[in-house]
Order: sequence, then structure tokens, then C-alpha cells
Amino acid sequence: MTSFESNSSKNCEADGIQMEISEPNLVALPIPDQRDTNTCLQIDIGITNKTPTTFPFVYELLTPEFLSPDGQVLHPQKLINTQPPSRYNGMGIPYQKTLGCYLIAKFCWQNNLLQLQATILHSSKPPINPNYFWFFEALQLGAYKLKLTYLSPQEEFLFFDAHTGEITSIQASVTSLLATPWVNFQLVEPMGSNHNQVQVNNVCFETVVPEQIWTISHSQLSDAGSSVQIGLRITNNTSISQCFCSFTTLIPALMGADGCILGQNLGAGSTGWVGPGESDYHLVEPGKSVMFFVSAHIERQTDGLLSLIVRGTGRGYWSFNSLELGIYQVRLAYRSLTNPLDIGSLEDFWRGMVHTPFVEFCLVQA
Repeated sequence: MTSFESNSSKNCEADGIQMEISEPNLVALPIPDQRDTNTCLQIDIGITNKTPTTFPFVYELLTPEFLSPDGQVLHPQKLINTQPPSRYNGMGIPYQKTLGCYLIAKFCWQNNLLQLQATILHSSKPPINPNYFWFFEALQLGAYKLKLTYLSPQEEFLFFDAHTGEITSIQASVTSLLATPWVNFQLVEPMGSNHNQVQVNNVCFETVVPEQIWTISHSQLSDAGSSVQIGLRITNNTSISQCFCSFTTLIPALMGADGCILGQNLGAGSTGWVGPGESDYHLVEPGKSVMFFVSAHIERQTDGLLSLIVRGTGRGYWSFNSLELGIYQVRLAYRSLTNPLDIGSLEDFWRGMVHTPFVEFCLVQA
């Protein structure tokens, strides 16, 4: 179970079960035109049990749906890689507890058509071969809407609880159909001379890597002293001032040479609980830009492989482990705070989550 920041505008509740998408109401993702390029996305989800008994939540019964730019509801096809199981796998959610899970979405080109493969997981590390995934085909760039639906089995079923390791027989559920409200979801085309920018509602986002060759010594166990900077440039092309926050809003992602997104581990800081201060908020006038930076360094693991450690702008850090020398790509996503500090006019705060295009860098031996 996990702590969860509720946002009432994006949750639904039926029969004491509450479900919500824990992202801002606007999510944007760049889709490169290269037909051999994959793009991945993670959407955080929370399910809260307010009933007096444990709720058997089944991952594969949580289904994504899209509303297309022309107003058509897109239902996915379910593709199964293995034989259908004789039981449902999931997690029992105790009373007054919240389960955090993830929608892992992979966009790829097949026969010049944009396809989406999505699966629901309890970990942010996607498996190499998931047992199933939801499949959408012939998507296009544009403004979509995303929602999630869930309906428990209407007959008795076997349930494997990954938390307890037990298999139990569950009676037919009386839980009604759960469906989150729609969340705005944009598929946008990268722009700029190097195709490393995206523009969402006239605000431009760009990952900046000043040093693209990172040199690693052979003997070091840690290279924390020689960190590099990874930046996010935000340019306000609107006609009004926009406010952005630098505190805990930058999320790194790393992609290997094979086009796969590498799993990340989120670590907590040692400074205790702190929140954003007034200096973390930056008002950007029309036509102006602001730059936010995170620091990164390479550590050598005891097995000789490498870890990339990215220090966040707030309470924690991210680590990408078991790396080798070679070419990688990194990007930063900007995720606005759900409840920003009340400074000035609330209308000034820009709200949304924008993933930028990847930028290449190389790890080399000294």
C-alpha cells in the first residue's frame, strides 16, 4: 500500500471503492515521426477501499479507454501472451488503504500506423513480456481524453493476492462499474531544429543536456564529485504570464540503445519533510523562458556495472541501475504540483504534465 494525494476532480467512487488518475488534468507526450522509435509513458493510479472488508483488486480488469479528437470512444483489444490463467491475480486492499498502480503505455509504429500497447502493473518497472496488454491501433496526433474503467467479476472466482501469497475463493462482487472522469491527453509532434522540443497550449518544453559525453574512470566506485547538469527549458509563448514551480516537478526518464525505457528507483532524501517555498515559484512573462536543472552522476556498482543517480529538485532522487558504457537518451518531464502554494493569482499557475523528447548522451571509459 502507498500514500496517495487525492484529487477529487479526477476520482470516482462506487460502493465504497474510490479510483482516480493521480496526474494533472493535462498529459502531453511527444510522438517522433521516426518509424523505428518507441515512446513510453507511465500514468499513476490510486484505488482506495472505504468498505469494512478487504477489496480484491484485479489488475487486468482495469481497462483504459480513449476519446478521439473527433469524439469517438476508442475501446481496446485485449491481447494475451500466455494461456488465460485459472485465477485472477491482484492485490487485496484493506479497509481505508490505498493501492498505487501504474498504467504503462508504449507507443510504436507498425506499417506506418501509430499503435498503443498498455498494461496495468503494481510496479513502475515494466516486465519484458507481460502476460497481457491492451491494444489500440491507428492513433493519430491530436487532443485525446483518457479514462479508466473497472468492473469486478460477476461470478465466484479464484483470487491470488500478491501481498499475502494466498489464493482464496471470492464470491460474486456487487461493486458497480467504476469509471474515472476523462483526463486530457495530447499526442504532439516534436518541434525545433533538432526535434527536441514540444509545445503544449503555446508553452514550449525542452530537455537540455550541456555535456553529451560523460567520462567514467575505470577504478572509481563513485563519481559523485563530478556531476553533470540536465536541464528543462520552459518558454512562455502565450500572451499572459505563467507561473512554474521547480520543486519536485522534474521527472527523469532513461532509454537504452535498444529503444527500451529503463526502470527507475525512487529514493527518499535525508532532509525530512519539506515543501516548496516562495523562491521555488517562477513567474514567466510572455516571450520569456526559465531553466530548471537537476544534477546527475555515475556510480560503479559492486558487480562492475554502472548506476545513474539523478538528484531531484525536492525531497528525493532517482537511480537507473545496471548500465554499461554506450549510448543512452534522457529526458525530463514537467509535472505541476496538484495543490500549488497560494502565491498571487492562482490563474497564473500552469497545470499539466509534459514529457519532452529524448536527448542523446554517451557513457565512455576514461
